[in-house]
Amino acid sequence: MSTQAVDAIPAELHSKYLTLMKERGVFWYDMAKLCLDFGLRNIEARELRAEHIDLERGIIILSDSKQVRSYVTKTANKQIQKQWLIEGRRFLRSAIGGELAPLLVRMCTTVDQLEALAQEYDLFEEYNQAREQHYATNVEQVRVEVERSAPKGRVIDFSRYHEAKRILKARVEKYGAVGGYLFPACELRSNRAKGQGYEPVSRQSVYRIVQTVGEALKAVSGRCREALKGIRLGLHSARKAAVQKVANSIDMMAASLWIGHGNGSGDIATTQRYLDRSEKRINAINNQLAAMVCDG
Repeated sequence: MSTQAVDAIPAELHSKYLTLMKERGVFWYDMAKLCLDFGLRNIEARELRAEHIDLERGIIILSDSKQVRSYVTKTANKQIQKQWLIEGRRFLRSAIGGELAPLLVRMCTTVDQLEALAQEYDLFEEYNQAREQHYATNVEQVRVEVERSAPKGRVIDFSRYHEAKRILKARVEKYGAVGGYLFPACELRSNRAKGQGYEPVSRQSVYRIVQTVGEALKAVSGRCREALKGIRLGLHSARKAAVQKVANSIDMMAASLWIGHGNGSGDIATTQRYLDRSEKRINAINNQLAAMVCDG
């Protein structure tokens, strides 16, 4: 049977995970706590800024989240490609010349077909230069237009999370006026952090800590080792754990909406990839169902 544990931090280890993070410093505890509570992506946690936090309303507004940036990039590229289908036809019609040129370019209904036509007439290099110039000239304007209609970033309500509120308030007060990043590398006072000022902690630093804590968790007890069997703790493990917690407590659609999949409208296909489908989980389900059976 496939063992698809999805590499989330097991629920029974959340408390110990946070304790071990705290032993490595308040910096790491604060980041781990926010990630476990709210399912922040690694980049969202590392680059969390004071401007994202509304302490009065008790919300985090991730307006420049990875999901929104990805939407803007993909949508802008599609629009530029659609524009180029028109402009590329004009370019090739002029470059090829002759009576057949208008007919040939009209037969091209995709950019790939235009590229093939350019290759056929030994115009590939000129065609690519014209295409790159078109992209460079139009990309910024198209992105601005797309951003106006882009979905809003994820909004996280932390107003009833007392510990998260304490963490965010302290970090906004400490770093809000000096760079704005709530988890700057300089707080670690390491050799690697020297000269970085208030830039966010690196992805590599977070990865190293997660790996260290993962090994420490396995060393706690045989029960912890068993809970982590087949699971590779990584940068995304806390986000997956948060999604599993909501899905198990409420339902999958609630988890999908809460985490912001589907540009905030929910996307079960994406969310289900975060859930525990391991043999261990299936056995637990079978045991729970068996305990509910009444044979009379």
